[in-house]
Amino acid sequence: MAVIYVSNIDHRSTEANLRSVFEMYGRVASIDLVAGLAFVEMQDEGQAKEAVSDLSDHGSWVVRTIPAVA
Repeated sequence: MAVIYVSNIDHRSTEANLRSVFEMYGRVASIDLVAGLAFVEMQDEGQAKEAVSDLSDHGSWVVRTIPAVA
């Protein structure tokens, strides 16, 4: 599992909008969307890294993976 932090999201965006974007890269386990930022949990770490790599240049979004805590 990998968690991706996404900020600077347009206030009109919905969880369904985000899910459709991130599901292009793989299975999304969950999305928590609150006030212009989101935490997207993806099943596969490799797919999450690909999403972050591709989406880090997605307009005004800031997209980063959150390191796992041991």
